[in-house]
Amino acid sequence: MTKQRQLIICVGAAKAGTSSLHTALARHPGIAGSNPKETDFFVSSQLCEKGLEFYFESYFNPREDQVLHFEADPIYLYARNGIRNIHQLAPDARIVVMLRHPVERAFSQYLYRMTYGRYSESFEEMCKHEAERIQRSDWDRLEYGCLDRSTYAPQIAEVLKYFPRERVYFILFEDFVRNQQVEVNKLLKWLGLSPMEVANIAENPGGKPKSLALARLLFHPKYRVVRRMMSVLLPRGVARGVYQRMLKTNLTPFNRGNKPRLKDETMQSLMASFVKDIEAVQAMTQLDLSDWLGAKSSTQRTGGRDDPI
Repeated sequence: MTKQRQLIICVGAAKAGTSSLHTALARHPGIAGSNPKETDFFVSSQLCEKGLEFYFESYFNPREDQVLHFEADPIYLYARNGIRNIHQLAPDARIVVMLRHPVERAFSQYLYRMTYGRYSESFEEMCKHEAERIQRSDWDRLEYGCLDRSTYAPQIAEVLKYFPRERVYFILFEDFVRNQQVEVNKLLKWLGLSPMEVANIAENPGGKPKSLALARLLFHPKYRVVRRMMSVLLPRGVARGVYQRMLKTNLTPFNRGNKPRLKDETMQSLMASFVKDIEAVQAMTQLDLSDWLGAKSSTQRTGGRDDPI
């Protein structure tokens, strides 16, 4: 890596505030944010072969005084070899990990995928079939691994295998939602940057598609071949932007209070399988995860607000 370029990567987890963090940090005068926010660079062997200079030149447009380059892509934490590839190309990178209550994160991922028209079954039905589905292929693991993505201990162990603890920064989603100003400035201090004013940011809110047919055409796995044919006409980054704009146009956001809620019995049933993993995460990170293990509700953990992210 060239001396004047320093890389910070928020590697996930998905649906734990990574998009909002990217928006906030990209506004800091000392940080060049990636465009797009998620490049998927470090999970593509073909792209990695092009090297780090190609990565910087392709996805960043920094000013002369911007040394730090920041990407936030939650696929890196969960995809096989994502962390290893980052270390191979950028061993001096600093890693940010955002964690969220495991069951609520899984449910939020399910709801978000529903805006794409991806699923026709309930969250409970998906959980029932997940273990079998994610064994079929790496693609199925990424598509259906809602609970598996929330099993953080093996993923954090992978991060700490390649990066020393002092180069890894952890943020709890619940703290971030409660007070973005405080959490962003704590991270900026860790990066050696000046504090900044932070207005509450809510990226990637869930909702219902206005046209289920359009949502499925844009994002359902069944129509991958059609999308691939369409994408041939557009550069990689442009195609992604077009799809995202069409998604937003087709989205009817949930109004406050009408967002689907996780059933209490589902929460209790699933939480039983996460206790040991949460305890392992506490031991590795020294984070206080007692709220996750306790009986507090989601609205208590996020300061009485609907989940905005």
